[in-house]
Amino acid sequence: MSPVKKKINIAIFVNDHGQVTRVPSPNRTRIPVLAYLASKFEPNRVYHEKEVNAVLNRWHSFADYFLLRRLLVDYGFLARTADGSEYRVVNSGQECFNWIKTGKQRRFTLTIINNKLRSGGKGVAA
Repeated sequence: MSPVKKKINIAIFVNDHGQVTRVPSPNRTRIPVLAYLASKFEPNRVYHEKEVNAVLNRWHSFADYFLLRRLLVDYGFLARTADGSEYRVVNSGQECFNWIKTGKQRRFTLTIINNKLRSGGKGVAA
């Protein structure tokens, strides 16, 4: 049985300028909002913490980039170095696994909370 994909409308969480106005509590809406924010980052680019903060400040209206940065890491949308100084967009749980497994980016750590939601129930080894 294949998983059912349902489109979630996040318009109520985004203002006319495209900025996120609040972070929803339930994962069914939180994850799409975080995916929207993650889409504002360039793939295959390493960001310094200040650059991540600047991108997040541009795309939200409630002045809490700390929370958003932490959620993007916790939910597996961004990977970061152990000291939190560098970040990278992660496109999928499998990409995370392959990226870490190659050893090319060993300095990055990955934290995924509720990885079953992100990987279709298969989990992710890091």
